Amino acid sequence: MAMQQKVSRRRVLASAAAGAMALGLATTPLRAQGKVIVRIGSVFRVGSIVPDAQTEFQRFLREYSKGEFDVKFYPSESLGDATARNAMLQAGTLEISNTSAENIAPYVPFFNALLFPYVTGGQNGDPKQCVLNGIKISEKKEFAEAVTKASNDKGLVFGFWTPLGMREYCTTPRVNRVTRSPDDFRGVKVRVAGSLVESRLFQMMGANPVPIPGPEIITSLESGVADAAHLDAVSIDTQGFYKPMNRITRTLFYPVLNLYVASKLWYDRLPPRLQKAFMQACHDASEVQRTQFIKADQEAFEFIKKQNIDVYVPTAAEFAKLYDAVNYKKKEWEPVIKQLVGDVETFNRLVAM
Repeated sequence: MAMQQKVSRRRVLASAAAGAMALGLATTPLRAQGKVIVRIGSVFRVGSIVPDAQTEFQRFLREYSKGEFDVKFYPSESLGDATARNAMLQAGTLEISNTSAENIAPYVPFFNALLFPYVTGGQNGDPKQCVLNGIKISEKKEFAEAVTKASNDKGLVFGFWTPLGMREYCTTPRVNRVTRSPDDFRGVKVRVAGSLVESRLFQMMGANPVPIPGPEIITSLESGVADAAHLDAVSIDTQGFYKPMNRITRTLFYPVLNLYVASKLWYDRLPPRLQKAFMQACHDASEVQRTQFIKADQEAFEFIKKQNIDVYVPTAAEFAKLYDAVNYKKKEWEPVIKQLVGDVETFNRLVAM
């Protein structure tokens, strides 16, 4: 059964209220000693190799606000998982959060646009180029404008993209085979995040997508609730997801373009000088982070291989079979594209390179 793409307003407000109550967060911008407190919720720990420019972003916020922003970083999901943080952003009880496109897609369906398989290439077997193609698409004027509007319509302000590499198909020893063709996915229970596209992708392969929150990935793989997952190498390394795994297949379905978003309720209450400071910090952090993702991805794979995890790269012929099975141009995707992004013609124009 396809995952529900819309999150009810009641659920959003209830989750946000609960989070705000638990953390003592206010619904208006907090000030202390003349400064505006800016809380950034994150899934990643302090000092990790994640190339999302988290340190630089905080520094830029302080610098461009001339010290008026008092930035507080909350790592390792200490403000809750992505669903909780997204709800808090919409309710105005959290200022800024990083997230994945998959996890924010239920709130802003347009973020599925770059998740349709092979939109950024991949069939040529070049992971780096896939990510760079994703960045190229995201920087197109029409695409950027669509992202801004879609975010604002859902109570969010888009900040900047933070590419982490490609999502990898990761299996536990219970999947006792190398993934070489679409048939090798058949019957496998695959952990997925919040994107309808990701779920439909594995359904088309004959797998069984299982929605599981990030904090439960390791236990679900260890217990057999899921036998595989679709994760990027940096997260596999930094969050310990490698522990239940024994094989990774570089299917290159789509890149991981994580992002920073802010609460529109919070942003709209800022004076113009601080809105400008926020946007400038986002721009400069974006410039910094894109120089980091390649190194971080390489370091992550070096670590993964040391854990005796086999990394399999499909042959050109095998890539062709994967592409033919699920690429975004197939007719089966048209109803999903219309539901999440808009008409197919507009979608094709937005993602064209």
